[in-house]
Amino acid sequence: MRNILEKYEEIICKVDKLVLDSDIIDILQGSYYTENRSYLSEYPSIIIYLSYRLINCDNKEYSKLLYNRVNYYLQELLNSIKLNSTNNISLCYGFMGYVYTLEFLSKNCKEYDKLLDTLETILLALTKDRLREIKSSNIVKEEYFDIIQGVSSVARYLLSKEESTSEQELLVKEILNYLADLIINEPTIYVEYMPNEKLRKRFPSGYINLGVAHGILGPLYVLALGFEKFNITKHLLSIEKGLSYYENAFFTNKIGKIIGWNGRVSDNVDNEEFRFNISWCYGSLGMARVLYNIAKIIDSQKLREMATNVFTSSIDYLNSSEILNNAICHGRSGIMLLFNLMYLDTGKIQFKVISDHLFKEIVNEASNSEYIFVERDIYFRGVNFDEVIDYIDFGLLNGVSGIVLALMAQRTGNAYPLDRMLFMQ
Repeated sequence: MRNILEKYEEIICKVDKLVLDSDIIDILQGSYYTENRSYLSEYPSIIIYLSYRLINCDNKEYSKLLYNRVNYYLQELLNSIKLNSTNNISLCYGFMGYVYTLEFLSKNCKEYDKLLDTLETILLALTKDRLREIKSSNIVKEEYFDIIQGVSSVARYLLSKEESTSEQELLVKEILNYLADLIINEPTIYVEYMPNEKLRKRFPSGYINLGVAHGILGPLYVLALGFEKFNITKHLLSIEKGLSYYENAFFTNKIGKIIGWNGRVSDNVDNEEFRFNISWCYGSLGMARVLYNIAKIIDSQKLREMATNVFTSSIDYLNSSEILNNAICHGRSGIMLLFNLMYLDTGKIQFKVISDHLFKEIVNEASNSEYIFVERDIYFRGVNFDEVIDYIDFGLLNGVSGIVLALMAQRTGNAYPLDRMLFMQ
């Protein structure tokens, strides 16, 4: 274990050097890709990483270096926002990412409170506009889920605030009412609103997306959090309706233990093959974790057991399946965080064993590459590839900063803000 911890410390030092000695985003964008630098994967990811380091640093001189670098990247982020003004409210591509970044930073540096207030004000105005946009339509398109996830993230953020303004509370309730109506009316995506021909052939009668990041489960969790605070009966009925999709569509193994769900389901597709996926983003472990959180809110022992069983039975698949990368979204880091959070909630030692094992695997995957982790996937920055590719990324969800933040969370026992941003907690 000592050797692993030494390697872990080396990784932290290498990442620090990359972000302290140069503008890592500027270097990568000049060499590997071109992206809006205000996206979560760019400057916000670096600021969150440095903020986490700053919080856990007890060396005054080194803290000054980290603090100065935070201010540099923050100014670059603000310049990028001005240059690439957007009305997007999503976590990945818009104002929700900025707000979470500033909120985390301001928890220990109160001088950023005023800037956070300004960003929150803009976020509220944009959210009202986006909410009007999706409420004006009686149809559900796959593309709408980016906006639906955006307004859900806004409600999640506002619900977690210790003090809210009357305007913020009214907006939260409006979002909750919209999400309740969306789920109770069956959020089926029909053929004419599907993004590609492959899905149209597979689901001729439509489908419901059950995923955390791209489907109904993020909104369902936010609805449960809202019910916990406001106790609106109508919302509980929608929560129960939403949970029924998971209770009716799960797959079991040979001994009858539930092993998870497909990301998309339809009542009209018989004998659908189970496509096992254990990622946070659209896999069964991500779904099971959110369902466990909902179970705690509504006090459902049946749902707790269902979610826990998915983690227990997935261990065999985890040991035998090839996980393509170390990233949070589709890879080991996200799975490690999920297992550790389940261990903290259930006390099941096998979950701790898995998360510790994944920690070692991730550390050992670090390479001699200048950028430490060279990742592999069939998806990179909005493009799906026909085969697995290697890529360099420093972002939170798919790259180095997220991987190392997850490692630090595992070591310190503090997964904030990742757990809240990603609906894991």
